[in-house]
Amino acid sequence: MTEVIPVQKFEKKVLIIHKWSLEFFTDAAGYKQWPTYMNSFVDKSLPNVIFYIFGGVKSKTEFTVAVSKFSPKPAKATIVIVVGQEKKIIRIDDWTNSCIFETIPYTIQYGQNYYFSCAIQWEASHDTKFSSVDLHRHIEHYLSEPDFNDLVIKIDDNEIPVHKVILAAYSRVFLAMFKADMAESAKNEIVVKDIEFDIMKLVIEFMYSGKIDSELPVDDLLSILYVGDKYEIMDLKLLCEEILISKMSIYNVFKIFEHANLYRAHDLIKSGIDFMTENKHIVVQSEDFRKLCLSKPELLFDLFTTNIVEHSEHNEFN
Repeated sequence: MTEVIPVQKFEKKVLIIHKWSLEFFTDAAGYKQWPTYMNSFVDKSLPNVIFYIFGGVKSKTEFTVAVSKFSPKPAKATIVIVVGQEKKIIRIDDWTNSCIFETIPYTIQYGQNYYFSCAIQWEASHDTKFSSVDLHRHIEHYLSEPDFNDLVIKIDDNEIPVHKVILAAYSRVFLAMFKADMAESAKNEIVVKDIEFDIMKLVIEFMYSGKIDSELPVDDLLSILYVGDKYEIMDLKLLCEEILISKMSIYNVFKIFEHANLYRAHDLIKSGIDFMTENKHIVVQSEDFRKLCLSKPELLFDLFTTNIVEHSEHNEFN
């Protein structure tokens, strides 16, 4: 829960209070696990600044909290963390990186709920605008920050440590998964069996960086497109479509077109039809075209319809 309390009337001076709670859970093996909390939030008074908070049990008598902001511009702020009756205060005159409260004394007992709060008195008086490039540059750092990971994706014998909040921000499927009472939510582990490790790793890297290598082979891009469709990562799907459209040729158009229909990639479907129409004299001589006509003629319905209409209009004027 986040609430905003104005401190003074002039711009950029507000008090943001974020409250959360921790609850111990039992894993599949019956062992009690230390809880962690991770969340990102935006305040309506500072729409261009995203705050990120991590809280976790360091030991039975210590608690750790990290507070970050996804904005490269420095700012002034006072951060107050309250854990039970314990209060820790840090004053920052040049806030650019994470503000970490390494050890907060607190006796932890299993089976209890713990309530905490973080108050940020924001006193920045300069412009805090940032671009999506700035945002991704800061998020990308957390891909290699194992202390803050709260989820593992397992593929065969390989693991990819990730953050639920990042996956949920990109994917409606992951968001629904984490909200539901599912096994993955309880043990903080997702087992994936239908995606290759290297492909899933590229997808996760996209979520943290916003980038996909345009030089990837077409087969890899089609595999990434499948993941984007499966988990409803719409930004990833659109970017894959753009790259595949730029790579479309007489040698791969049929494969791309078939996968585009499977994964409901509408821009890619339209581009495939346009490409085959523009190159129809070469297309119809291709063995791949004949195979597609025999195996999945329904995919080529729009192509045939377009050419029949064009042919009819041409005859009317001749």
